[in-house]
Amino acid sequence: MPFGGVTYDKADVELMLRHTQAAVLNPEVPAENLLQLSSEVLQDCAAEMALPFSKNAVCIDLSGPTLTDLSFVDLPGTIQNADDAVV
Repeated sequence: MPFGGVTYDKADVELMLRHTQAAVLNPEVPAENLLQLSSEVLQDCAAEMALPFSKNAVCIDLSGPTLTDLSFVDLPGTIQNADDAVV
């Protein structure tokens, strides 16, 4: 499902990722509400997210001749050590 919009400014990527994380961890909250939150509000609310984990995937398409490499780090140990009810 598409989420957010297209950006041409790499400075916007962090906020877009924070919005996406909030949406994935709060499926009951309308995306439009989350997209209006500032980076500071999203950081302050991170500990209060409805779900600690999600099995949903986030896909990001980047293209451009001047873009640097992008890396994501998965922390499977965190999920492996969580209670079954959480995961």
